[in-house]
Amino acid sequence: MQLETFLQQHHVSLNEQQKEAVLNQKGKILLLAVPGSGKTTVMVTRMAYWIAQKQMRPEQILTLTYSVASARDMKRKYERLFGTNEKLEFRTIHSFCVKVLQEWERQTGKRVFSLMEQTGPVLAKIYDQLTHTSPTEMVVKELQNKIAYVNNGMLTKEKSEELFAEHLCGAKIVQAYQQYKKRNRVMDFDDQLLYAKNILEKYPSILQKMQQQYPYLYVDEAQDISKIQHVLIQQLVRNHLFMVGDEDQSIYGFRSADPTTLFHFQQIYPGAQILYMEKNYRSTPQILQVAHQFMQQNKNRHDKKIYSTRQTGEKVKILVLKNYETQYQYLYQHLKQETKRTAILYRNNESAIPLIDLFSQKGLPFQMKACERNWGEHPMIQTVQNFICYAWQENNPALFEKIYPKMGCGITKEMVKKVASMSNSGEPILDTILQQKEMLFWQIKRIQQIKKWMKQWKRQKTEVILQNILHELIEPQTSHSKKKERPKDHTKINTLKILARQNPNPPDFLKALASIKQQMKQGVQSDSSLYLMTMHASKGLEFEQVILIDVLPGILPSMTKAEIRGAEELLQYEEEVRLFYVAMTRARDKLILLQYQNQEGKALKPSEFIQKISQIN
Repeated sequence: MQLETFLQQHHVSLNEQQKEAVLNQKGKILLLAVPGSGKTTVMVTRMAYWIAQKQMRPEQILTLTYSVASARDMKRKYERLFGTNEKLEFRTIHSFCVKVLQEWERQTGKRVFSLMEQTGPVLAKIYDQLTHTSPTEMVVKELQNKIAYVNNGMLTKEKSEELFAEHLCGAKIVQAYQQYKKRNRVMDFDDQLLYAKNILEKYPSILQKMQQQYPYLYVDEAQDISKIQHVLIQQLVRNHLFMVGDEDQSIYGFRSADPTTLFHFQQIYPGAQILYMEKNYRSTPQILQVAHQFMQQNKNRHDKKIYSTRQTGEKVKILVLKNYETQYQYLYQHLKQETKRTAILYRNNESAIPLIDLFSQKGLPFQMKACERNWGEHPMIQTVQNFICYAWQENNPALFEKIYPKMGCGITKEMVKKVASMSNSGEPILDTILQQKEMLFWQIKRIQQIKKWMKQWKRQKTEVILQNILHELIEPQTSHSKKKERPKDHTKINTLKILARQNPNPPDFLKALASIKQQMKQGVQSDSSLYLMTMHASKGLEFEQVILIDVLPGILPSMTKAEIRGAEELLQYEEEVRLFYVAMTRARDKLILLQYQNQEGKALKPSEFIQKISQIN
């Protein structure tokens, strides 16, 4: 059957580049597919056509994808176009590794380690034992992410130790974690990759069986695959590989995504071919022209074009606003009557916090996915919240235990225990401490000053209280600490200031904090056509209108080109270029970029990315 006849029968329309990708059956192929070019349609059409031609049997085809959602979507796409075929396998790479482990069990008669569903409690316990402090959810999540990064990136021991150097007892925590798994005969999610790789290396019979079972290998979203996952694919490939990806859309470096396989594809697979799909069916020519030219600054990539199949549209809009508060007010005014499917995209979840609060206050519905990191877990946020709460609950021992180390009063654990054991629980705790004979003169003066501040807070606006806490309580403790304040703490402070201005009444401010924490942790679902999400989370989606906010130096990009000193920094900069490219190409009809001129009275330079786009636009 000719391809044209097959396509007509199944009501599928393909352009010339797509047809070439379907028809080409020569060995190992990398298909570079630009955003919105219909890669999934091409992949499933290629399978269906060659099954119909009896050149492939469905049970011989293995399709590997980056995520469960991608595997599910591809299967649905195949079934919608060509009907159900139960013999086709759409798997994640982890799922394939489980199959390898099961085959090892069958051939050796041994049992693999059990899978640990939850690693967090184990890491938290080890952290507590080694540091004698209980970790926050944020610390545990950071440890989990770094361990996964080490495994997926196949990092050396030296690189791994360097990665964990900023953590107290970091290397010891990792060592204890590995010992725990071995002792209890358990493995985590990413251990499956390492074990499967080792099995395929050490057991030729298992490798041969997998190769014979799956002579035709399809790989989707190849730019998102980690180094160890690419190694597994290389082990499995014999004669036929159809890999689809685009290094320009590789944005998961923090998860060890390794796009180098794509731009070194022909060195890794000698004799391989590279095909292109460069027609975009999503965005207007104006959006694609800006995105394409912006991407040209990256050097580690294939030289590809991107063309729009649509008619002309609006020019990309760059808005320069006064400050971040003006940015949020603009967004509300611009969107309160909007009916188009719109996404507000940002680099960090922190950017969404004032919007969540403002839109909730104004009754503007929106949708937002749950965030991995809990913003409210940050020590600075908790300290501010606890101090304000305590000012209204001065006899609350649980709150007092959280804030007394931050007061700078020299109060000891023994004194806190002593006060807690006293019967007069209705008296403010600081008053009880002042009555203790062992108190020194300077301690008394300091406590009296703090009591005076807290009394004043009950008559003051949140912004004034926040300034007082930051300058008189948090900053002095930071300056006495051996640890330097991290730059990202300044972002937390700015966010708190915005929330304080939006909620001048302290109890309302506390309610807003609680509400934001809950919404970020659980996500927000509604019938709204307005979405709040990070640029990373937007990958694979499309919207009629996209608004990129907080396009500022230090955020996008995190460093200037002039600040790049080595290969690692260059890779980081190029990934940020790719992230911005992915964000821009989510827009179908309208793309708006927002920047502002000053922050807390300080003038801001334009983002290097904004400058680049202004030259193109």
